[in-house]
Amino acid sequence: MNKKVGWLAVVALVLSGCGLFRKKGGPEMPVSASTEALARVYIRQYAPLAVKEMQRSGVPASITLAQGILESDYGRSKLARRGNNHFGIKCKTDWQGRKIYIDDDRPGECFRRYPSVEASYRDHSDFLKNNPRYRFLFLLDPTDYKGWAYGLKKAGYATNPRYPRLLIDMIERYQLDRYDAVGLRRMSWKALEEKTRENRREKGSGESPIQAKTPPPEGWAVRSGHALPPGVFLHNGIPAVRTRKGDTKWSIAMRYQLKPSQLLRYNDLPASVDSFVPGVVLYLKPKKRKATKEFHTVNSGETLHWISQMYGVKLSALRKYNHIPEGMEPLPGEKLCLRTKCARPPRWFDPRQLRQPRADRRPSLPKEKPAAPPPPVSDTVIHHVVKPGETLYRIATHYQTTVARIQELNRLSPESTIHPGDTLKVEPHSILKEVRKTSVGTDATAPAGEVFYEVKPGDTFYGIARKVSLPVDTLKKLNPDIDPNTIRPGMKIRIQ
Repeated sequence: MNKKVGWLAVVALVLSGCGLFRKKGGPEMPVSASTEALARVYIRQYAPLAVKEMQRSGVPASITLAQGILESDYGRSKLARRGNNHFGIKCKTDWQGRKIYIDDDRPGECFRRYPSVEASYRDHSDFLKNNPRYRFLFLLDPTDYKGWAYGLKKAGYATNPRYPRLLIDMIERYQLDRYDAVGLRRMSWKALEEKTRENRREKGSGESPIQAKTPPPEGWAVRSGHALPPGVFLHNGIPAVRTRKGDTKWSIAMRYQLKPSQLLRYNDLPASVDSFVPGVVLYLKPKKRKATKEFHTVNSGETLHWISQMYGVKLSALRKYNHIPEGMEPLPGEKLCLRTKCARPPRWFDPRQLRQPRADRRPSLPKEKPAAPPPPVSDTVIHHVVKPGETLYRIATHYQTTVARIQELNRLSPESTIHPGDTLKVEPHSILKEVRKTSVGTDATAPAGEVFYEVKPGDTFYGIARKVSLPVDTLKKLNPDIDPNTIRPGMKIRIQ
């Protein structure tokens, strides 16, 4: 465990909360304004993660936040900045992830390195929950933060003899135990904010530790009479940001003082969306009903939601202007209206069926020379929004493509992971480019409609199953007369 607790945190807590170095009979020395600001920013940004982990693992949110503040020096330590490690957890022998080496008790000690702060919070919960040394803590009442603080010291989390007192003082100074009530669903986020503001007003300040109004920091840009933080830009008159690696709906919402539900609603996203891939444009205010342009021609792979985000226009408005029902998507090559209802509505299709629309699905139009039909949907790259529980293998199987093809289209490495809400490019039926179809007219021994794969040099039975996105057992059942260990180039393996 990282024993370099930030000096600012130690000094501030010792002077103001621990009873040392006070004037005899005098008042307690106040925490510096800079320390208050650092704590306020940290709590505002990471409290949702702590509450989320409490609901998942049982570790009190107050303890998680207090440890995160102390161990990471308000998120400013080298370990936190370079390794996203906010709890000083060392590698140990069972750690298989990335590592970072920093001087601690000894030079160049090995610490765990995480892809995001959220991963650090999750590993901290798992570290406590799965370690027998800390098992007794989960028998305590989840609101007993004092018992947890002394229990962590007893179990050997830190060697500093004042560690429990530092945690307790931090929790009581910033009323972090209220996040335990939110984690136990005894209090809503709205009630927490209102109660905190009320208590602040009683003490002579209307500020909340999670929503304090402070002057714009140096470096903020002022546009259209409003202060915009770095990274926020205006599009169609709406403030927007691009997501960064590790961003979640909670981290973005708290960073810009929104509710997660507001963020999703402003961007026409379902409640199931949790995290985002880097580079996604998200609006921080409701989108408008009209774009600055009149029309947009649909390109291959574009969805109505993608177009609504491109122009900052409500998805419902686009559907209304273009007479496109819920769940349907416009065909490539069609012209969409972005400001008013179309006199000639565009054609659309059902992406769940992955086929061209029937002739009777097109709205009645004046007779005119028919336009050239768009390319078949099955030969078009489409966008797929990842749903909870989906994997690359499952998506590839659904669209009759391969994991390798999805990785190639989205520039994903074998180590890359996908999350609910991510948008992936998918080429349906691309698997058929690597197989040979046979029918009664071309192969008298095969029933019509069967699909085969011709074995190539270097192929293995397992490798073919992966390539065509089929379970090995299914491939064996389709080929009962073939020994998986004796396949050779030129053989035909039935895959459908």
